[in-house]
Amino acid sequence: MSSPSPAESFPHPHDGVLFYAVKNASSRYFLASTDNFFNGLRVEYVMVDGGCNTVLLPLAPEQIDELHNRFPLPHLWTIKTGRGVAALQSPVLLVTGAVHLTIRQGAKEFTRDLPFIRFHLSLSTVQQLVDNHRGRL
Repeated sequence: MSSPSPAESFPHPHDGVLFYAVKNASSRYFLASTDNFFNGLRVEYVMVDGGCNTVLLPLAPEQIDELHNRFPLPHLWTIKTGRGVAALQSPVLLVTGAVHLTIRQGAKEFTRDLPFIRFHLSLSTVQQLVDNHRGRL
């Protein structure tokens, strides 16, 4: 049994609306909100892939210390390779444990508890993780 897509995971309390998003040319959905929080970690730009059942979030090297504070033990951190159809798979940080998501769009707020989240890792972010947070990996 497959997991529901992110769009199916955020039921809106009114009118059957899940959340508002803008579809781009790659059939991905950009959330029409910059008030997106994962355990209090603000992620301004969230893109949801309609064919995927997880959300892949950006993570800058300067956010790692805050990430450490927002996702302390018993959250588990694991560096993995991304999955999908791309020829080159980029590294991702998988954070497992209870994750509370809040999306605000205008006066409406959507909340959901997720079992895990994934962050895209650039080379500099991987280096920062390895140099300063090796004990978490």
